[in-house]
Amino acid sequence: MTQLHQIQQLLSANAGAIEARYLQRSQPTDEVSPMQLAEALRQLLQVFETLDRSHGAQGALPYDDPSELGEHGVHLVTDLAHWAERLELPQVKFEIEKSLSALPCGWPATTAKSANWKRW
Repeated sequence: MTQLHQIQQLLSANAGAIEARYLQRSQPTDEVSPMQLAEALRQLLQVFETLDRSHGAQGALPYDDPSELGEHGVHLVTDLAHWAERLELPQVKFEIEKSLSALPCGWPATTAKSANWKRW
C-alpha cells in the first residue's frame, strides 16, 4: 500500500466520524461542509497518485508552482481538523492533524523550479 493510500484511508475513516456528528448536530449553513472537504481531499489525493504514476514518486512536477497543490491540501486537512474540533471530536482532530506529518514533502513543495516529490 502506498503512502498516499494510507493517508487517504486515515482521512476517510476520520472524515466519516466527522460527517456522522455533523449530520446529527449541524443546521444547514453556507459554510463548506466536512463532506465537501473530504471529497476535495479525496480528489486531490487522486491527483497526487496520477502525478506519481506519470512522473514517478521522485520526479519533478511539470508546473510552474507545484507548491499551490500542497498548500491547498494542507488547508483542506486543517479545515477538516477544525470541523472535528467544532464537533467535539478531539481524537479525530488529533488523527487528522497527525496525517499532516505523513504527507509528501511536496505539501507544500519547497521551490517552484526544483520541487521533487521526495517522501520523508
